[in-house]
Amino acid sequence: MYQPGELDQLITIKKEITIDDGYGGEEIAQEQKVFDVWAKVKPLSGGESKDQDRVHDTSMYRFIVRYTNEINEEHIIYWNNYRFEVKSILDRGPRSLYLEFNAERNSN
Repeated sequence: MYQPGELDQLITIKKEITIDDGYGGEEIAQEQKVFDVWAKVKPLSGGESKDQDRVHDTSMYRFIVRYTNEINEEHIIYWNNYRFEVKSILDRGPRSLYLEFNAERNSN
């Protein structure tokens, strides 16, 4: 499968903190660091879309880390000064040595 030495990229896991806006809703106040973890990073796909004369680049990456149940779709990943949103988790269960998840990088 994977070798521990392949997990050679340090990524930061963050979560968004929401606060009450005082009108019955919530707003994002900040991102809070949860932890750092070593990962293998693989680019999967990329593309462009055009919206109102603006070009948006999107790229999908796969991150592989030692197994943990502490990563979910609400987390934000930072790697090489890029921000990624976790889109899907390929959880093969706690007996698996590794956790794989896909995350999308948007440049607006």
